[in-house]
Amino acid sequence: MSPTTLLTLLFLLTVSAAEFATLSSSTVTKIQRKIRPVVKGKAIPTALRLAFHDCVGGCDGCLNVDNPSNAGLADLVADLDAVYLENGYDTVLSRADLWALAGIYAVDKGIEFANDACSAEECAVPASGLVFQWGRQDCSTAPYTEDDKGLPAATLDHGGVMEFFQGEFGFDANETVALLGAHTLGRASSANSGFNGAWISGQTSQFNNEYYKKLSDASLTWQHRDSGSDASTPHWQWTAQGVAFMINADVALYKDIQVDADGQSSCDFDTCEPADTAEVVEAFAASNDAWVSEFTKVFTKMLAHKASSLQDLS
Repeated sequence: MSPTTLLTLLFLLTVSAAEFATLSSSTVTKIQRKIRPVVKGKAIPTALRLAFHDCVGGCDGCLNVDNPSNAGLADLVADLDAVYLENGYDTVLSRADLWALAGIYAVDKGIEFANDACSAEECAVPASGLVFQWGRQDCSTAPYTEDDKGLPAATLDHGGVMEFFQGEFGFDANETVALLGAHTLGRASSANSGFNGAWISGQTSQFNNEYYKKLSDASLTWQHRDSGSDASTPHWQWTAQGVAFMINADVALYKDIQVDADGQSSCDFDTCEPADTAEVVEAFAASNDAWVSEFTKVFTKMLAHKASSLQDLS
């Protein structure tokens, strides 16, 4: 076989593997079983974060792990890639598909944990109803890239948050509020972001509407403080001691905060005017059903960002 023929054959095999003729629900169930030992514990919220970071700029299975905004994601990317390659999933689906599947799995696992901890009808969380579709295309260097996708700053005020999600994903204000409720999972780490705290204290693995409940709870006292240890890089965050933590982008859904270049608000939580999405926050706080229904729609839309030909499972 000539070198030219060999190169042609290798190219055709690569194209064939990249196009993936079909994907069955039984195969996806097997893949979910394989990623279960990886997407567990603290990695559950990390998987959801990875799905979002990947889809900014288009879901393409590539992450710049040297970008400080992606700090804390490298280990999960490596662990998922080990599962991906060791099981031959590179001939079945793209890395972007695998990361999307891991994000869906994380949501559903978080709902399971929330319901396990719930003992009353009012805290019950409905099934997400998320349906996995496949067909996303990886970038040529997947799973890594040196490119930066322009992730949103944690210091954004109300207008900045709405502008980012409208410009990047085409989300309206209600969709943006629904998506950010995913922050009910997990916590911020000083080592990763400079911010510190659990979004919902004691419930970092539970996916429910507590995020909205805490934002709209008039009995809470919120403090706005700089949590950064480096004076040259401020990290202004909101904390209800022992109850919840929020970044500006969270509080901006409920309060029309105005911030300076460092992210410091010109008003405190009680004196800030309500944001024009405050009623949406209150509606989601009142009903897990209402929120999960809207979250499913917008998360599905996010996972299809710049993926033009997604397919249903066979």
